[in-house]
Amino acid sequence: MIARRWLLLPALPVLIATSACSPWVRLTEGGTGVTHVTAATAADRCTRVGRVTAVTQHRVAGVSRNEERVRAELLTMARNEAAALGANSVVATSEITDGRQNFDALNCER
Repeated sequence: MIARRWLLLPALPVLIATSACSPWVRLTEGGTGVTHVTAATAADRCTRVGRVTAVTQHRVAGVSRNEERVRAELLTMARNEAAALGANSVVATSEITDGRQNFDALNCER
């Protein structure tokens, strides 16, 4: 039994790397109706409904995840949460820090 555990050890880095790259957040049906807008668009055509803080893992077992995947997951989470608030758009209001980003949930004229 102990010998079998040692057989898994070489596969551990591959498993960690794979999980560090895989998306963990799925867009909900409501989230599909929420768009990501720029700050300029938000200022011109939108009213704020609320604020959303999206948080995801930016490191897995000490390995940094792909920045674009983290960014995409945060946006997906923000869109899902904004839909729950009745908003139709989101705009980022902060930079990503340790897998966390703030967004305004908005209603925008389309």
